[in-house]
Amino acid sequence: RACYGNIVFACRDNLEQMKQVYPGVGTPVFASGGLSKSSILIQMLADVLAMPVSVPLERRASAIGASVACWSFLKSESPGSIVKRIVELSTVNPSPGSEDYQADYRRWRLIYERLRNLT
Repeated sequence: RACYGNIVFACRDNLEQMKQVYPGVGTPVFASGGLSKSSILIQMLADVLAMPVSVPLERRASAIGASVACWSFLKSESPGSIVKRIVELSTVNPSPGSEDYQADYRRWRLIYERLRNLT
C-alpha cells in the first residue's frame, strides 16, 4: 500500500505541476501501461486525484498511441476525438471517503519537500 501510495501521490504532484503550465491538462485522466492492470492502484489514483480515471480495456497502450497519432496526423483530427471513437474504456470513480487521501497527500508533499531539500 505504501508503494502504491507513493506512486499515486507522485502522479498527483506531477499533474498539478503540469496544470500550472497547461491548465486544461489532465481532464479527463487516462491511465495505461503495466500498473494500470492493478485495480487497487487505479482506485487509489481516482481517490487521490478526486476525479474519475479511465483505463483502456486494450492494454497495449503503445500500439494504441501510435495508431491514434498516425490517424490524427493523416486525418487532421484531434487525438481525443479518435480515442473516444475507437478505444473502449473502463472508468473508475473516486470512492466515498476518498477525501481522507487529501490529508495524506498534504503530509506526503511536506515530507517530499523536506527530503528534496537534503539533496
